[in-house]
Amino acid sequence: MKSLNRVSGVPLYLQIRDTIHQEILSGNFVAGQQIPSEDDLAKIFNVSRMTVRHGLAELLSDGILYKQHGVGTF
Repeated sequence: MKSLNRVSGVPLYLQIRDTIHQEILSGNFVAGQQIPSEDDLAKIFNVSRMTVRHGLAELLSDGILYKQHGVGTF
C-alpha cells in the first residue's frame, strides 16, 4: 500500500479510503477477502486507529466493504 501524503491538504482518512479502494480495484483485495485489521492498518499507515476507522466508515457507507461483528471487515 502506498504511503500517505501528510502535507497535501487532503485528510488522512480520505487518503486511506482511496488507497484501500484502489487496492480493491487493482485486485489486491478480492471480493469476500478479509482486509487487515484496524490495528494493522493503523501501523501500516502510521496513523491512529480512529483515523483508520473514519476511512473504513466511508467505504462501509458506500457499500464497498462490509463488517462482520467479531470477525472483521471484508
